[in-house]
Amino acid sequence: TGTVTPVHAAVSDIVTKADFHIDSHEGSNANSLVVRTDKARTPVRVNVVTLDSYVKENQIPRIDFIKIDAEGTELSVLRGAAQVIERDKPKIILAIHPILIRRNNHRPEEIFPLLKEWGYEVWLEGSRIEREEFCAREDFFDVHLIPFGHE
Repeated sequence: TGTVTPVHAAVSDIVTKADFHIDSHEGSNANSLVVRTDKARTPVRVNVVTLDSYVKENQIPRIDFIKIDAEGTELSVLRGAAQVIERDKPKIILAIHPILIRRNNHRPEEIFPLLKEWGYEVWLEGSRIEREEFCAREDFFDVHLIPFGHE
């Protein structure tokens, strides 16, 4: 049994304030720190934290699972969680949005080596995948990140 605590903040790789762009369509989940012009957006100023800073500030002893769906800021969220990931080796579900990642001046090719450096295998739809398949995808997709040896 775990605990989920909602926090009114965005997550990235720095502690700051930023505009969080909210889709004006009711029920949309395409909200992001990444500026998008394909739909009407309303910017809302929010606090931005790193997962590392939040865990330290709140004295959280261990993280077992992380779900990241950051609409283009995946790399920043991962970088801001580096200490927690290296310390706890949590299982992670990571939603990858290649188009939005590029719009945020990053590339999916930057994410895969980081995951390997931290000791993770990348699984897609029940099969382990390597860099070529991860980086070749253009549509959004979810991967499961499992620390080596913990299938």
